[in-house]
Amino acid sequence: MKIKECAFAKQDHTLLGKIDGVDLRAKEARYHESCRCDYIRQSECQHRACGGEEESSSWNETRSAYGAAFEFVYDYVSKKVMQGGKVVRMSMLHNILQDYMQNHHPEL
Repeated sequence: MKIKECAFAKQDHTLLGKIDGVDLRAKEARYHESCRCDYIRQSECQHRACGGEEESSSWNETRSAYGAAFEFVYDYVSKKVMQGGKVVRMSMLHNILQDYMQNHHPEL
């Protein structure tokens, strides 16, 4: 219901066209929890749906951690692949990202 309320408040006609008159639970709608909170946070429904300040702080820490990990992978690609001409698989880049997160932010 929070998604619908926020879509009405934002006048998000694209989303409303898809969900208006639909029971999202009955349809077993699937979404990322972080995306749902971000959508709700950007509207007037802010503090009723996602816990407000406390969750916002946690979300910012998570974003910062993943931002640093992506920066690490970007630097690797820039130096080794773009400048060095090395060929790597996407799975290897994925492993580099996971290793970075495991070593620097194991709680995530």
